[in-house]
Amino acid sequence: MTNLKRICRQEGCTAATGGPCLEGLSFEECSNTSLVENPEIEAEEEEEEVPEAETVVTSPHDLGSSYHHFYDGNELTLDDAYAISASSLSTFVMIAGKADSGKTTLLSTIYEIFQEKPYCGYSFAGSKTLVGFEKRSFLSRVASGLDEPDTERTKPDYDQKLLHLSARINDLSQIKRNIFFADISGEVFERAISDIEEMRRITLIPRVDHFVVTIDGERLSNLSTRNETVNTTGLLIRACIEAGMIDNTMKIDIIFTKYDIVQSKGVEFNTDQYIEQTITSLKRKFEDKVGCIKFFKVAARPTQGDFEIGFGLETPFISWLTESPYADKKNFNIFLDSPDSSRADFDMFEYKFNKSEGVM
Repeated sequence: MTNLKRICRQEGCTAATGGPCLEGLSFEECSNTSLVENPEIEAEEEEEEVPEAETVVTSPHDLGSSYHHFYDGNELTLDDAYAISASSLSTFVMIAGKADSGKTTLLSTIYEIFQEKPYCGYSFAGSKTLVGFEKRSFLSRVASGLDEPDTERTKPDYDQKLLHLSARINDLSQIKRNIFFADISGEVFERAISDIEEMRRITLIPRVDHFVVTIDGERLSNLSTRNETVNTTGLLIRACIEAGMIDNTMKIDIIFTKYDIVQSKGVEFNTDQYIEQTITSLKRKFEDKVGCIKFFKVAARPTQGDFEIGFGLETPFISWLTESPYADKKNFNIFLDSPDSSRADFDMFEYKFNKSEGVM
């Protein structure tokens, strides 16, 4: 838009407004006419509103403190998990092992027990991933139409999503605790055993508090599969160490799953004795390379004998919920006595992140 204005200095002439010139000349030829700046048009242009740039939100956490992010109940991203962990004491647990070794069954069993009653002196205090747990638990219920209970298989990809639940001690003498479970498929770990770069793609391993490896008790009760099963476990732990994903601070729990089958079908093959030999062998190979290594016999969802649901799971669960190799308990108490009770967890996970990235 032009900001020039036509004027004529001769009184009574209408040439400036498009009329005839009193001198009979054109506007350009007449010496009384000229073009000058029009301040009214300039001010009008300055007043035109410039549209605001559109804000692009790529994550719920970009919305700021005035917005509340509602979780949809499915598995959490790492960003979601770390945001939640800042609100209370938290631990991260990764469960590894061959496909069908009982990894997902462990998680769904803990969830199902909490729906019925307090567990191990703790009461259920909420979950951001109820849908994720329900999907894993559905096949174990009558509504699924299966003759025997089962669980949904974890999808074989590297998408490192987390399940979450909170628990609080029954007498309410402590604040609630968060526990996050990384449920990664057995196929992913089987590929990673033979390829160090594949193992390094599982970037969550160095950041967890507990690395849990399941050994299928049913396969140990079969003479044709027991040796390969135990060898694979050793190879998995060794591959994690050689890839730099596990160091001498990591807590490793070895869980012999389906122990009800060991006690029924495995008796004739001395499976219990074979398990004890396996424990001795794994201790000898890895005890000095990790923070600690513990062994548990579990029948999470027994189908044989008189075992109760969750048999043997109490001790490892309490350990997963309350123990972290990165947490100095005295420092936690100092933080909890201060107004900012989230600081301890924030520092702990910052430490673990920097450690996994090689900063420390």
